[in-house]
Amino acid sequence: MKRDASSVSISFLLMAVLMLVQNVERTVSFTPTLMSKRSRHFVMSPLLQSASDKNGAEALQVSPGDINVQRFVDMEEFDRWKFMKDLLDEEVSSTDVNELMYLMLSGYMDRTEDDNDEAEQTGSPVVDDELRAKLRTVIGMSEGDESDSAVPGLVGTDLIVHDAETLDLMESLLPDPEEDEDGYTSMWDIIKELHGREMVKISERNGTIEWKSVCVIARMLAYYDFLTEGMPKSIVAKAEQS
Repeated sequence: MKRDASSVSISFLLMAVLMLVQNVERTVSFTPTLMSKRSRHFVMSPLLQSASDKNGAEALQVSPGDINVQRFVDMEEFDRWKFMKDLLDEEVSSTDVNELMYLMLSGYMDRTEDDNDEAEQTGSPVVDDELRAKLRTVIGMSEGDESDSAVPGLVGTDLIVHDAETLDLMESLLPDPEEDEDGYTSMWDIIKELHGREMVKISERNGTIEWKSVCVIARMLAYYDFLTEGMPKSIVAKAEQS
């Protein structure tokens, strides 16, 4: 289903503004931990613990209760589009990606029937038991209380989703080109406008795991309303209560 035309137009206008000012220094409410593509070094939060996955790449884990949720809630629409562009350019930290994906997807599982009714009008995913189960698998959440779980290292410090099954599952949670051609095309249009159509062509042709990882994550963030809505309602409510 195609997204609401007015919201898409506003979003692309914001994206155009972003392109014009991307080289100008700007102080924003959200300050991500940037990672240089050349050095791959970044400052890690003292709350984070290193964990090695089966491929030897370091993944970062932290208790959900230790996430600074407010910094994500405070992101304005411009900041969210900028984060997406930086993600595709591989200039964000794995810490921010892991925490953001955890908050977005865990919050999305809390959507109500009223939210689903609205989703049918906007083209957002409708949450049912099957989707909730898949989202739980992606973010490594058990069926029980999440308070004792850890935010999984979805991506390693190299921004790669090293678990092939998880990456395939994430891609299956995006619009199917045959069942939802409009939704599929809309997600790719966002990627092409942010990263550049020629760059996307080259990246798709090269087919590196780095590109596939950030591209799938970016499309998931777009599809699950990160750009247009920001943090899910349940996450915003938790931030207000803390």
